[in-house]
Amino acid sequence: MSEPKDNDELLRIINLKKDKKYANTICIFETKDSYVVYEEDTETIAKYIFGNDIRRGTFVIDGKSYLRLYFNQNLYEKVVKDTLLKLQMNLVQFHLVSKKWEVKFKGTPHEPKDFEDVLGDCANFNQQRNAVAIKFTVDGKIATNVEVAFVNDYDYLVSCFKIPYDTTFNGLENALVAMAAKEAVVYHGDSKANQDSYRKLEALLKKMQLKYKLVDEERSLKFSEDERFSAVFVDVNCLKELSLASSRNLYQLLDEMNLLNSGEIGDGFTYKEYNLHNYISLNSAAVEALELFHISGATYDTDNSKGTLMSMMNKCSSTGGKRMLEEWIRRPLINASEINERLDVVEAFVNNDVALRMLSTNHLKKLPDLTSITRRVMLKKAFLKDAVNVYGVVFAIGKYRDLLDKMDFNKNSNCERTIKRRFTDKFDEFGSQLNNFTDKIKRAFDFERLRDKNEYRLRYETDAEMQQYGNEMDECEAKAKEIQREVHKSLSKKEGFKKEDSIKLQINQDNEFFLKCKSDEHAVIKDKKEMTILSNTKGGGCQFTNGKLSAISEMYTERIKMFKQVEEAYIVKILELLYSNKEHVRNLLEVLNELDVFISFAEFSTNFGSEYVRPVILENNETDRRTLEMKKVRHAVVERNNQINYVSNDVLLSTEEGKPTFCLITGPNMGGKSTYLRSIALSVILGQIGCFVPCESARWHIFDGIYTRIGSRDYQERGISTFMDEMLDAKNVICGSTKLSLCIVDELGRGTNNFDGCGIAYAIAENLIEKKCFCLYATHYSELAILKEEHPVQVECKKAACTLTDDKRIILLYTFINGVSERSFGLEIAHALNLPADFMESAHQFYDNFGHNN
Repeated sequence: MSEPKDNDELLRIINLKKDKKYANTICIFETKDSYVVYEEDTETIAKYIFGNDIRRGTFVIDGKSYLRLYFNQNLYEKVVKDTLLKLQMNLVQFHLVSKKWEVKFKGTPHEPKDFEDVLGDCANFNQQRNAVAIKFTVDGKIATNVEVAFVNDYDYLVSCFKIPYDTTFNGLENALVAMAAKEAVVYHGDSKANQDSYRKLEALLKKMQLKYKLVDEERSLKFSEDERFSAVFVDVNCLKELSLASSRNLYQLLDEMNLLNSGEIGDGFTYKEYNLHNYISLNSAAVEALELFHISGATYDTDNSKGTLMSMMNKCSSTGGKRMLEEWIRRPLINASEINERLDVVEAFVNNDVALRMLSTNHLKKLPDLTSITRRVMLKKAFLKDAVNVYGVVFAIGKYRDLLDKMDFNKNSNCERTIKRRFTDKFDEFGSQLNNFTDKIKRAFDFERLRDKNEYRLRYETDAEMQQYGNEMDECEAKAKEIQREVHKSLSKKEGFKKEDSIKLQINQDNEFFLKCKSDEHAVIKDKKEMTILSNTKGGGCQFTNGKLSAISEMYTERIKMFKQVEEAYIVKILELLYSNKEHVRNLLEVLNELDVFISFAEFSTNFGSEYVRPVILENNETDRRTLEMKKVRHAVVERNNQINYVSNDVLLSTEEGKPTFCLITGPNMGGKSTYLRSIALSVILGQIGCFVPCESARWHIFDGIYTRIGSRDYQERGISTFMDEMLDAKNVICGSTKLSLCIVDELGRGTNNFDGCGIAYAIAENLIEKKCFCLYATHYSELAILKEEHPVQVECKKAACTLTDDKRIILLYTFINGVSERSFGLEIAHALNLPADFMESAHQFYDNFGHNN
């Protein structure tokens, strides 16, 4: 626990907080065996994280007293988490390099970055600053397209989209959901020239809880004159493929994000083409109604994601795997061959329990945080430890390959081919591509020292000078241990020093030896004239030295300095070799993340105990023949509640002659209608991301979108009432869905009076029937049964079954049978909940009068 002996350097780091760039920032300084903060940071940590002043103390420089606070490795994780998550403050961690403090790690509540591995599951792993810039393109005064620029500043990816303009912004909303956008930039010019369109855009952004900023576009007009723009891309040729409007939009977004001036983008941004037509259309209403994940990214609290599909499926071992899982849930596929290839992988692991368990509980969990390592490699800010960890990963994939080779594919050649192509062949490629790098690490790195002392150092034999200095360092260590034994022998008769380990030899951050005993024994050391006490704290104990040990320390410090000067040149070469292989490292990360997600899918499909099956996913064809059939379908999230005895149900919709495409569902409140609807939609999403589904059997033709109107919400702070929210969702269903879509509608029209609501519900149902999309339509309006009379083939009617006891109590059966329920049994449900008798009598009386008058 030592600060630099140079008081000027110590004062410099203490005064760092006066710099505006460290406002709202905690600065942690990493020493050999602990961490320290200074001045006002000590009060923040003591008061809001530890809740006491035990670790706070003072020290003096040039007659002036300063505050400091120490904490050890055991408390490090708490400080990092509470700073970023609880206090919502930025965090910078420094370490000593040639006796100068330099930044090692940094992160913010919004972008944990280097601290992601510490935060673990507490972090919302997709909290990189995914931002978009949205610009209308016009023909005269009419908007024709919406230009969208996208920046992911964690992976340093950019993209541009051109979305056809429509008054509902369906296409834009689907894109924002698919790309997990968190922030938006919009233009003053659009707000004035296209006021009606801008108001609708603003309402969409508020509904999706996206932070947005109005900016002037004058700067973007000069993008071609700004050399910084082309300089931030890995391949500047990507800009030649962009339209003038796209280039301006992307430039404006990068400038607003202060990324044109950033010195932390490594080789720069990579342009990635995203074809949004390859994914199911999912808007924010569907995400919220189906509880895929919480749409707001405002918190890192893991409790915020409980009860969602994401939380149930997330069995991933790595941060990168978790991020990829969310991406897949946001972007279900619409290509049957790609989906079936994913299903081949899941089937292979489901049928090979040994490989599944070995990978999930053993191998993958032992991997280092390759996401953070890869990021440092891309930024060219890696450490020797990162290089060694990459070597370890390459070594580990050899074991994964052997495990995959031993899998039994039950003569399923598709599964075998897919596993080989997606994993075993790629593992062989990575081994070959990274062979020069791994061979260099194998020859140069001292693995024995890592095992014995947890130190990252190159072998002495790497260089003749290193060998000489290394041998002299070992001699110094041996002499220091001899001094430790001598000191212990001289004190061994004293109480508290009888055990051999009562005095320990340690090395501080400056590579100086010191002796350490319990803090309570410092008086004994103080009485020894030849001893000098360096520090004495409850946490750090009594640290002391003597003349002989100080002399050895001086020699050792000098030798290790000379050793590291020679070593550093070799480390630079190793890291340069690692950087030259950065694309192979990034690709390796992608494959391991993918493996992690597939393992998560297989565990999700097998661990619960209920039956999950591989769905039959069919490509749509020109015959327009489509089917949705699920037997004994269950809700993938609800059924995992141990207090529920889940009742499964069937669904069959088809364009075949004599089969329905529209299912009208009626029945009592709490009868399971909403859960039934959601179970079908969730199963479609699970199948089209490539996972098994909670059914006895399932098959369907590809859906291009899922549109929902479920639940009762209002957003008063955004001026959106319950009824307005219903109508906005209904408009999205009508305008966005196609004949290849799945529409889920639950209790539409309840936000207004019964007659208006019934009329609106009827009109929307008619629209969906005529469109011939598959639709499940739950309602309390039994009058809508007329749809069956008007469309006897296309419409089927189902009701939630229930029965009444002799004392008029309702028993809900949670099964769906043919027919229409004439009543919703609201009074019976209220009675079952034991509402007061006088209340129930009044309700019955009004109901009798109302029913008679109508």
